[in-house]
Amino acid sequence: LDAEVQADARLPHCPAGPAGQLVLGDDRGLQGVLVHVPGAPFEEPGEVSITAKACRFAPTTSIVPTGSRLTVINEDPLLQTFHLRRLDGLHERSEQNLAVAPGSVPLHWTLDRAGRYRVVSIERPWMQAWIEVVEGGTTLRSDAEGRFQAELPPGDHEVTTWHPLLGLKRHGVTVPADGPTSLYVDWSEPGQDARLPKP
Repeated sequence: LDAEVQADARLPHCPAGPAGQLVLGDDRGLQGVLVHVPGAPFEEPGEVSITAKACRFAPTTSIVPTGSRLTVINEDPLLQTFHLRRLDGLHERSEQNLAVAPGSVPLHWTLDRAGRYRVVSIERPWMQAWIEVVEGGTTLRSDAEGRFQAELPPGDHEVTTWHPLLGLKRHGVTVPADGPTSLYVDWSEPGQDARLPKP
């Protein structure tokens, strides 16, 4: 299901293997799921960085509030492009193309429009990363074991979870006044707008 990087004598710095877009933990938890809880508390704009290394982008998924700053870094020995495309329904709109030479300083771009972005490499098309830019609320990304945790006020909350290959799922969660609650997301069935190949 994950994209594969093939061995290529012209690119000795690119080890063959998975591109890193579908990563499971020891207990098969899914890393890199983006989680958004609208409403208070509202997060301030922050920083997100994407690094090109060993012919992969890392991290492959990020989520930030509008106004956050994107930094792109090239640690590979060849020129690397970071082509930022905003998803608009079934189409993609080109937003910016940042070319970073090896050894040069990182470049920056302000993410001032809410939406979902795909970052692609023009030279190496298997290199992809996704950024979710949201208007306020709480933003989370699942860790290496597929877990995420947030401090939310008691009451009912709408939670969206999204993975670039497995799509979007919506959930309702009630946080009690006297303790925590849990949300388990079952990815055995893809969600809305999944990019997995059809059987």
